[in-house]
Amino acid sequence: MKRLLITLTGLALSGAALASPSTYVELGYITGGENGENGTGDQDGFEVAGSYAFNNMWYAGGAFGSYDRDSSNTKNDYFNINGGATFGMTERTDLIAEAGLWFGEQKTSGVKTEPTALELKVGVNTLVVDRLALFAHISLVNGDLDTPSNSDLKNFIWSIGGAYNFTPNISVNVKVIEGSNGVNGQSDVFRLGGRWTFGRR
Repeated sequence: MKRLLITLTGLALSGAALASPSTYVELGYITGGENGENGTGDQDGFEVAGSYAFNNMWYAGGAFGSYDRDSSNTKNDYFNINGGATFGMTERTDLIAEAGLWFGEQKTSGVKTEPTALELKVGVNTLVVDRLALFAHISLVNGDLDTPSNSDLKNFIWSIGGAYNFTPNISVNVKVIEGSNGVNGQSDVFRLGGRWTFGRR
């Protein structure tokens, strides 16, 4: 975790705010350690995400991801739909507010569960230099883990990261996520993504 934070700090000293929402598609690699609700073990997988901007304020999007846990015969798939708004705070800093629904499927040694969760998120995106942005988000999650005991989950999740624009359309981003939403929320998650943004010149 310390190495990841040092990496993000280095990016900040050398970071792309997402001033107003954008329409994009993105492919991400995710890796994590302990899963806060479902056991331990390193996990690796992928995520495909996208968003559509209605104007300079509103957006809707979603994601699909899949990962496997190496310490047990466990496979996890999840799907997210979300929508929100971006509010300009300063010329270089935006505030975002978002609501999302998560649907998951976890298979462990032939036993399948289908957890769900509602996520409410707020965060800040800020343009550090012309091509580099940093962001920080915090979410409140309320989830149904779909276990035999009918257990529910209420939890806070935070994430920090940075994005670098090579061109107006092509960018990469890194993100560290801490917390569990019971659907895809491994603890100490690192995510590396590549994004194509439409409509920029």
